[in-house]
Amino acid sequence: MTKLNLYLHIGLHKTGTTAIQQFLVDNQSLLAQQGYLYPETGLANNAHYGLSNLLKLDTKESWNTHLWEQLWGEIQNSKYKNIILSSEDFSIAQTIDPLLFLRQHARIKIVIYLRRQDYLIQSAYNQLVKEVSTRLNVTIQEFVAKNIRNVYKYVNFENRLELWHKYFGKENICVRIYEKEQLTEGIFADFLESIELKMDTPYIEPNQKTNRSFHPDVTEFLRLTNKISNEQHLALVAELSGISDILNTQNPTKQRLLLSPIARRDIQKRYEMSNREIAQYYLNRDNKCLFYEPWPDPDEPWEPYLGLTEDRFDEIASRLNTKWQNLLTQVKLQNLDMFMANRNIAIISILNKHQHNESSQHYELVEQNDNWFNKLNWQKDRMILSELLFRLEHYRNMDWDLGDDCFVFYKTKFLIDQYAKFWGLRPTFEANNIFELGLWDGGSVAFWFEYFQPKKHVGIDFQKRDNSPYFHQYVQSRHLEGRIKTYWDTNQIDVKQLRQIFLQEFSEPLDLVIDDASHMYGLTKTSFEVLFPLLRPGGLYIIEDWTWGYWAEFQKPDHPWFTKTPFTQLIFELIESVGTSRAKNDNAPLISDISVFKGFTVVERGAYNLTNPNQFKLNQFITRRSKPQYTSVDMYIKNLTRQLNQSEQLLQEIQNSRAWRLVQKWYAFRNFLRGKKLKK
Repeated sequence: MTKLNLYLHIGLHKTGTTAIQQFLVDNQSLLAQQGYLYPETGLANNAHYGLSNLLKLDTKESWNTHLWEQLWGEIQNSKYKNIILSSEDFSIAQTIDPLLFLRQHARIKIVIYLRRQDYLIQSAYNQLVKEVSTRLNVTIQEFVAKNIRNVYKYVNFENRLELWHKYFGKENICVRIYEKEQLTEGIFADFLESIELKMDTPYIEPNQKTNRSFHPDVTEFLRLTNKISNEQHLALVAELSGISDILNTQNPTKQRLLLSPIARRDIQKRYEMSNREIAQYYLNRDNKCLFYEPWPDPDEPWEPYLGLTEDRFDEIASRLNTKWQNLLTQVKLQNLDMFMANRNIAIISILNKHQHNESSQHYELVEQNDNWFNKLNWQKDRMILSELLFRLEHYRNMDWDLGDDCFVFYKTKFLIDQYAKFWGLRPTFEANNIFELGLWDGGSVAFWFEYFQPKKHVGIDFQKRDNSPYFHQYVQSRHLEGRIKTYWDTNQIDVKQLRQIFLQEFSEPLDLVIDDASHMYGLTKTSFEVLFPLLRPGGLYIIEDWTWGYWAEFQKPDHPWFTKTPFTQLIFELIESVGTSRAKNDNAPLISDISVFKGFTVVERGAYNLTNPNQFKLNQFITRRSKPQYTSVDMYIKNLTRQLNQSEQLLQEIQNSRAWRLVQKWYAFRNFLRGKKLKK
């Protein structure tokens, strides 16, 4: 008996599957004329979700054997030799055992479309916001951060192919690429080619805009309303689809990618090797190029999505049926603060764009304002900055699920809020050259680099280690090898090495020094005396955690720091230095200002010219009043005599008082009672 040909189209999701499935349903009769069956069994919404759902179950007791028997019966009754099954959910199968039954009667060929990972993640997010069963109400950055392992697992094509390769072999897997450059004849012609047909029949071609991604404003609008019922959600999605098409038409050239070029490069870098392996192994490409579109340029014009404003929300709402008015009024009231914040950011964006032509400059200037800190997404155990993930070590626990795909961050929200307040007072401060002491894992380097965007950021740490893979990827994917340098196994009191690093890395004075290293009085003071002279006038020296001497746990006798000199001593000395007129010129002090916050102290470099910076010692700039001393013995005797005279005068006044006479009578009476003769 001649075996059947079973073409199993397994997706992936967001690779034109909805359009392909609509095409197969619309052309069932034409396909039948050519000996191809698109079965009705398990069909739901044009796809075989009834069958693919069964492959998500990993126990035989859960299989609906009746449905598979029904499918086999339909195939036998049709007499067709070529069968097509299509469902993107086949790609997330946990078992394929039910298909092994069909393999006894048919040659099974797997058809899978792959889409570049950066586009796939964004498109999947958009779909999860729209999908009634998921209805996400978080931003794309929050979505990726919260589900980072599942997201990365989902777009790891090598792993996705592994199960199918195990049972069906390379020769029965047809890998297709969902990319404009490689779909030269369109998605329908490409799919027909994968099942050994040609586009030489007058097929009905459905609108390829089926299940098209929403405009970002519409996606955000839907996200904000995603707490409505399933029925309401489906109706709202239907209406918003038309509005999204209108907005996309009005702005055909507007960049609508939610992920930055740098974030997209990071994603592609992660899968570069596995994509190359797939290209060579499954497609026999000697150049190992899976996707033809070039990677995004990290400097290409891109504007971050700044969120919905109240006006934009009202514009979309006005296009909807009036039945939504009560719901949308509630949603608007709940998000007025967010709308106002987004409006302010948009205004700043417009002003900056007017002053600067290049989008990259505009983006940096937007992030330098106070609202930059408001964009930080704080959760219990993590902080999310755009596409970067920071694990908060103060809240570390065994529930952490993201492995090492993150920065380690030893800074709390309370501390960063203080920084936001401080930098809000200095909105024009620029730090082109930064020297940081105490890196731990590099998280603070990335954090401050994202804020200041300096020309050079150098960090040192006492630990004997190397950059973490996540930090290495951050630097490499952004091509920051020349702007970020780390020196491990470097002691903050190694004066010679500190000066050598400065001379090697910087060609001009420092703008900012951040000391989050040992927190020891002597060690920190040594570093200060080396690096503070290297600051430009107006440069800032930040010392973190100066209050540890007052923390309860550090005051216990068994604590190793109990006997250490409190860090506060250095802050006292810095304040004393401000009050010392060493420079003899108030317009050119050594220290022009000190700002003390609970989490850190900021020392501003004055214009005083140190003739020999290498010999600088803080104590030389502190003068204290001596303890009071008597100028002569005569003065001492005079003061003592005056005190004695005052004592004698007081005694005479007491003896002349009535109280004194009563006391004398009492003593006389007491002596009488004791049998002594009273004195006359």
